[in-house]
Amino acid sequence: ADEGVGGQIYLGDVPLHRKTEAIVGQDLVGYLPSHPVYPGGTFEVPVYANFDYLLETFTIDFEVDSMFTIRDVQPAPGVGWSGTTANAGNRATLAYLRDGSGLSKDSGQDPELLLTMTVDVSNGASVGTTGSVTVRWNDTSNVRDETVIPDN
Repeated sequence: ADEGVGGQIYLGDVPLHRKTEAIVGQDLVGYLPSHPVYPGGTFEVPVYANFDYLLETFTIDFEVDSMFTIRDVQPAPGVGWSGTTANAGNRATLAYLRDGSGLSKDSGQDPELLLTMTVDVSNGASVGTTGSVTVRWNDTSNVRDETVIPDN
């Protein structure tokens, strides 16, 4: 660090990043990290459903570049999801459902957290490169027992 005026010490510059958001259609939203990610580190990708009605079932596939490994995928706690996750490291498939009989059937619902994916970054990942995170939406139904079709 360089000594500045009046005993102040220059610590360095802070890079600014915009909040990164990947949108699949307008109904499934995954938030990528807005902070720097380093080799050997981890980051989380929370995924929200943004539908007119709450979901009752969903099946989603994730895939990450070879510099990443999917460590874990957890459904949102406390909202009754049960199901299975098949995780092969760079690909994961989730199939979850919940009893919708006690959920609101009203339209105009706020976005709802579905799950959070935790991703490890390889120690050997090259600094300055980028890696992709992909989501593929398969089957989804809402609390009115209607199939939800993606926008894209």
